[in-house]
Amino acid sequence: MEHHITKVKERCRVCGRFLVEAREKKTRSSYICQEFAADLYTVFTINTSNDIVNTHPPCFCYHCKLVLDKCLLYVAQDQQQLTPFRSIVPFEWKPHTAVDCGICHPNPLRDKTSPPCGHPATHSPQKIIAGIRAIAPPTESLQDDHLLGSSNNPAILEQLQCPICLKILHQPLELPCRALVCTACLIEWFKVFNCSGVKCPCCFHDTPITAPQLKAAPLLIQTLLRDIVLQCQTCRKDIKACEYGTHQCNGESTKADLQTAFLVLRRLASRTPSQPITIPTGGTARTPTKTASARTIKRRCMEMQNIREVVSQEESSTLLQRELDYLSTSDRQILLQEAGIVSVIGPGEALAIKAGLGMPWSKLRVLRSPKYMDDFLTSNRWLMASCVSISCEEKMRQIARGLLGENLQGEVAPLSFCLSSGGEEIRGAPLVFMPDLNQKVIQMLDDNHSVGRLTWHNGIIPQTEVWVKLGGDKGGNTPKMNFQIVNVPTPNSIHNTCVFCCFAATDSVTNLHSALDRYRDQVKQLQDMKWREYTIKVFMCGDFEFLTRMYGLSGATGKYPCLICEIPQKQMAVPLSLRKRYPLRSLECIKESHKQFMAAGGKRKKVKNYMNCVTEPIFDIPIDQVCLPGLHITQGIFVKIFDLLEDACHQLDLQLAYTYTEESSSSSSFTKYVEELHKLQVAKAKLAEAQDAMVTLEEAITYIVIAHGEDSEITEFLMQQAEDMRQSVEKMVDNSIIKKALCMIYMLTIITKHKQQEEMANTTKVTNKEFAAHDGPFVQGLDNALQSFGVHRQQYFGGTFVGNHIHKALKPSNVECLSSCMVEVAKAKCPALVASATREQTRFRRSLSLLGQCHQIYDQNYIDESQCNELETLIAHFMEDFRSSFHDSSIPVKMHMLEEHTVPWARKTHVGFGLLGEQGAESIHARFNSLQRTYHSVPDKVQQLVLMVKEHLLSVAPQNVAAIPPPTKRINQ
Repeated sequence: MEHHITKVKERCRVCGRFLVEAREKKTRSSYICQEFAADLYTVFTINTSNDIVNTHPPCFCYHCKLVLDKCLLYVAQDQQQLTPFRSIVPFEWKPHTAVDCGICHPNPLRDKTSPPCGHPATHSPQKIIAGIRAIAPPTESLQDDHLLGSSNNPAILEQLQCPICLKILHQPLELPCRALVCTACLIEWFKVFNCSGVKCPCCFHDTPITAPQLKAAPLLIQTLLRDIVLQCQTCRKDIKACEYGTHQCNGESTKADLQTAFLVLRRLASRTPSQPITIPTGGTARTPTKTASARTIKRRCMEMQNIREVVSQEESSTLLQRELDYLSTSDRQILLQEAGIVSVIGPGEALAIKAGLGMPWSKLRVLRSPKYMDDFLTSNRWLMASCVSISCEEKMRQIARGLLGENLQGEVAPLSFCLSSGGEEIRGAPLVFMPDLNQKVIQMLDDNHSVGRLTWHNGIIPQTEVWVKLGGDKGGNTPKMNFQIVNVPTPNSIHNTCVFCCFAATDSVTNLHSALDRYRDQVKQLQDMKWREYTIKVFMCGDFEFLTRMYGLSGATGKYPCLICEIPQKQMAVPLSLRKRYPLRSLECIKESHKQFMAAGGKRKKVKNYMNCVTEPIFDIPIDQVCLPGLHITQGIFVKIFDLLEDACHQLDLQLAYTYTEESSSSSSFTKYVEELHKLQVAKAKLAEAQDAMVTLEEAITYIVIAHGEDSEITEFLMQQAEDMRQSVEKMVDNSIIKKALCMIYMLTIITKHKQQEEMANTTKVTNKEFAAHDGPFVQGLDNALQSFGVHRQQYFGGTFVGNHIHKALKPSNVECLSSCMVEVAKAKCPALVASATREQTRFRRSLSLLGQCHQIYDQNYIDESQCNELETLIAHFMEDFRSSFHDSSIPVKMHMLEEHTVPWARKTHVGFGLLGEQGAESIHARFNSLQRTYHSVPDKVQQLVLMVKEHLLSVAPQNVAAIPPPTKRINQ
C-alpha cells in the first residue's frame, strides 16, 4: 500500500498524468488541490472534499492550472457554459487492487498511445473525419433527383431536409445547436476550415464546434427517415425509404454538382449571413507558378489537394496516379526531371542486380561513376536521364561481406589429369572450397527463414525436418560440388544451388577424394545436427556416374553395376516377373566389401567378386537417402531408343540405296555390304566398351598409387593389367574384320556411284570409306523433326541431349512427329518402303509414348499412392514392350533402375524427382561459363576461380533471390 500511495502522489488529480512532465518549465510543477477546491469544482466538477488519501492525489499539474485560469477568465467575461471550452476530461480514480492496479502496474501499451483521459491528443484532419464517419448512423440515401416528396407529408419532409444541400438527410448528425445535417455535408464543411475553428453551418455562432460535440441523430429521426414515403418521378409510385434499394424503374438518377455547393459554403464561412452571397466562376492566376513565392505555391497545392479530395471521393492519391498515367512517357520523364525526383536503388537491391547479371565491381563502378573510364562517359547519363541513381559501392561491399563472410579459400592442389598418350599424371590445379560446410548450410537456412522462403511443400516434408541435398556434376572443365535446401519453393532452381567446392580438373575418383575427403567428418556432423527445433536430413544426388564414384563402385561396366541393389549385369535382361529381387546395397555392405577386396590384394581382376567396390565411399550418407537420378534415367533410356530409331532410319536409307542398284548384278554384293556394315558397328561398340574400361582402370591405378605408393604389389599388378588391356585395344583397332568391312564398303560404294550417280546425289553422299549414317534422307528427316520442336543436338558437344531436350521430345505431339517422319520420307522418296517405315513408326511411337507417360508421373514433386500404382503399370508395359520390340538390344543399368527401384522409392517417400532431382547441379554450368568469360582477364587462375565462386554465392544468397522481381506474364494480343 505504501508503494501505491507513493505512486498516487506522483500523479495529477485532474488529468492523471505524472507531475514531472512540467519540471522543464520555469514555473511551479504542481499545485495543492485544497487551495483551489472551489475553482476545481466550478470548472471540472471535481469535489476534493471527499478525496481519500489512498486513492486521490493531493496535487494537480501546471497544465491543468493554465486551463483552470483560462476557463475562470471566460466565466468572468461572458458567464457562459464551460462545457464547449473545457479541454481536459477529469481522470477517474479507482481504489487500489493487489492484482491489476493501473497506478502500481501501468500498462506500457497504454502509455505509448493516447489515453482516454487527461489532455486530449491533437489529431490530424484525416482522423477527425474518420471519427465523424464512425458516429454516423446507417440510413438509406434518398438524395436522387427523380424522387419527390409525397403529398401527404410535406411538413415532415421540410423538417428532414439538410440545411446545407437542401435534400433529405443522409446519415444525419446532431450539432450542438440541435440542428441536423448530413454526414457527407458536414465532412466537407470541416474540410473548408481544415478541421480547426469550424463554425456552425446553421446558426453561424462564433463558438467553434469540434468533433467530440457531434452525435448521431435521435432514434426518432432515424425511424422517420427509414419509414418516410416518397414518390418516384418516373413511375409515380410511392416508395418507402427502406424499400428504395430494391425499387426498379426506367428513371435515371441525377446528382447535384457538389463542387458548386462547396464554393457556396466556403463563401458563407467567410462572411456573415446578412451579406449577399456571390458564386465565383473562376479566373486566371496573376502570377505563374514557376515565379510564384513558396507560400503561394503551397497554398495552390493545398487547393488542388482539396479539389482532388472532393472529385475523387477522398482518394486523391489514386487520382494523382491516374493523372500521371495519362501523361506520355516523355512528358512524365520531363516532369520527374524538372521536379528533381530521382529513384535511388538501395544497396541491397543494387547488389541483387549485380549478382543476378554477373557484373563485376569494375563494370558496376563504371555504370554508377563514369569518371573512371572516359569511354563509358555516357553510362551515368543514361541512368540520370531516367532519374535513376545507384547506391554507393562501399555499402554494397559491406552487405556482400556479410553474406559471404570468410568461409571461402583457394589453393593449388595436386590433381590427376588424363594424358593423350594414355595414362594419368599428377599436377597442380586451382581448387576453391569452403572450410566450414556446416556453417554455410546453417547460414542458408537462417537467411531463407528471414526472407520467408522456407516451406514444407504442403506436408510432403515432415514438419519436424529440413532436407538438404548434397550433389555434384562436371560441366566444362570444372566439377562443382553443391548443396541445396529442399525446403524452398523451387529446390531444383539455379538460385538454390550453392557450390561449396570447385576445381579445374576431371571428376575422377582420385580428384574427388582429394577435394572432398576434408568434408567427411563435417557431413557426419551435419546429419546429427539440428537447426533450431528441426532435424537435418541429408540426401545425396547427382548423375549415375557421379554417384558410383562417390560410393566407390566401378560403374556401369562392372559385373554388379547397380548402385541400389546387388543384381548381376546379366540378370538385368530377365524380366522382373521371372527372377528374384536381389538384396539392396547398404553403406555398411559397401565398406565391408571394399575391406575384403583390399585384404585380398586389391586386384582389379577380382573386384567382381566383391560387388565392384573399388574404393571406400567418400561420404557416409545411407544408400536409402540417395536420390535416384531421374533426369539421367529418362535421358539414358531416351538416348538408347533414339539411337535405335536412328539406326532404323539408317537401315531404311540402305534399302533406299539398294533400290537404285536393283537392276544391276550387284544386288548380292549389296547384301554382303549390309552384313559387313553390321559387323563394323558391332566391332565399334566393343571397342568403345574396352576403352571405357581402360579409363576406369587408369583412374583406379592413380588412386591406389596415391594411397599405397608406387612400389606396392597392388600397383605393379594393376599397371601390368592396364598394359595388357591397352594392347588388346590396339589389336581390336587392327582387327581384320574391321579392315575387311571397310574395304568391302569402299568397293560397293564405288559401284553404286558409277551406276546411279544422279539419283544417289539426291539421297546419299558416298564417301571413300563407308556409307555415312547421317547422310541418308531418313536420318536427315529425323534431324529435321528434332529441329521442328526446338531440339538442335548437333550444336552441343558430342551431339548429345540435355534435360530440356528430354522434356520437349517426350511430349505426345513431339513423339508423334519423331515416329512419323520415316513414313513421310518414304512416301516422298520411295513408296515401296512405306510398309517398312510404318512398322518402325508403330513400335517406336509405342515405346516413346510409354516412356513419356512414366516421365510425366515421376518428374512431379509429390506422388500419391494411386499415381504409384499407375506408374508401376506403365513401367511394366514399357519394359515388356521394349523387350519384345528390341529383343536384340541390351538392358542398361538406368533402365534396370527404372524397372526395379523407381516405384519403391516413390512409395517410400511419396516424393518425385521434381523435388529430389539433380537438375540444379546441371543448370549451374552455363552460369559458370558466363562468369569465366567475365573474369578471363584475371591472370591468377586460383583468384579467377575464387571470384567466380564468390559471384555465384552472391547470386544464390536468399536476400538477393528474394529481391528478384517476379516474371511478368506475356499478354497475348
